[in-house]
Amino acid sequence: MTLQTWAQDPSAISPTQSFLNIPNTPHTFEDVLNTYGQNLTKIEHSWEVFTPLETASTPTTKTIRIPVWLRFLSAIPLDNGWRLNFLAYSLFIDQWTTTLATPNSPSTTTHESGRGDAGLQATFSHDLNERWRFGVGARLQGPTAGRGILSNSADAELGSGNWQIMPWFQLHAAMPELSQGAFFAPTMRWATSFSGNLESRRINEPQIRPTFNFDINDRWFVTLYPTYAIRVNFGGSVPGQTGRLFLPADGLIGYKLNDNLQVSLQAAVPIIRDYPVYNLFTMLWFRGNF
Repeated sequence: MTLQTWAQDPSAISPTQSFLNIPNTPHTFEDVLNTYGQNLTKIEHSWEVFTPLETASTPTTKTIRIPVWLRFLSAIPLDNGWRLNFLAYSLFIDQWTTTLATPNSPSTTTHESGRGDAGLQATFSHDLNERWRFGVGARLQGPTAGRGILSNSADAELGSGNWQIMPWFQLHAAMPELSQGAFFAPTMRWATSFSGNLESRRINEPQIRPTFNFDINDRWFVTLYPTYAIRVNFGGSVPGQTGRLFLPADGLIGYKLNDNLQVSLQAAVPIIRDYPVYNLFTMLWFRGNF
C-alpha cells in the first residue's frame, strides 16, 4: 500500500485556533501568527508538535500508523498590510502492517520505524477589509524519508518517494456576530508529484479544507474541517479504490492552557471512501509560541 495515499500530510493537520494572547482570533494556520492585538511590526515564531493515530486497510492488509510531526513557523510583516509566513517541518513514523491470512498462509505483522518526508512552505496574506482576507502560497515537500531504523524494517520506505509541489488559495471571512473568534475559511490546494522515484505512485489531487471555527468561551473552541481532508484523486490508483472522492467528517475541540500554549483533540471518519485515504484518524496536538 502506498502510504502517501491515506496518511494525513503536515499541512492537512492543523487546528485553526491561534496560540497567542487572544484565544479566539479568526485566523487559519497559514496566517496563525498574525492575530489581532499583536505587534505586527515584529517577527513572531512558534512551534508545533502533534501525534496522530491513523488506521487504514486494503483488501489484503490492515495498517496502524503513528507519526510524530515537528514544525517551526515564523511570521514576517511586510509593507502595505502584507504578511509573509514560513513553515518548516519534519516527520517521524512508527507503523504496524498486518498481512491478512489466506488459505495457504497465516497472517503476519511487521513493524517499521523511521523518518518521513520533510518540507518548506511560504505564504502571503493580506486583509481586504475588517471581515475578508485572502492568502496564497505554495509548499515544497522532498523525499527525505530514510529507510527503517529497526532490524526488522531495513527495507521500509516511510515517505512518498516523490517531490511534491502544493500551490493553494484561501478566502477567509471573520464572523464576529457568531462569536469573537468565529470564521469561515475555505481553502483549496493542489498536490502534484514530480521527479523522485519513478516507481512511486503519481500524486495529482485537489485537497479541500472548508474550515469553520466557533469559540465556546474564552478557553474552549470547536473547529470543523481543520485539515485538507476532502480529496479527489486524479493520480495513480490505490488498492481498494472504486472512485475519485474521499469525503470525511472531520472536527476538533481545543483548549487554551495559557497565553502561550494550547492543546486540541481531532477526530475524522470517512463518509465517502471511494478513494481510500484512512479508516479512522485521531490526533492530539500541542502548540506554543516563543
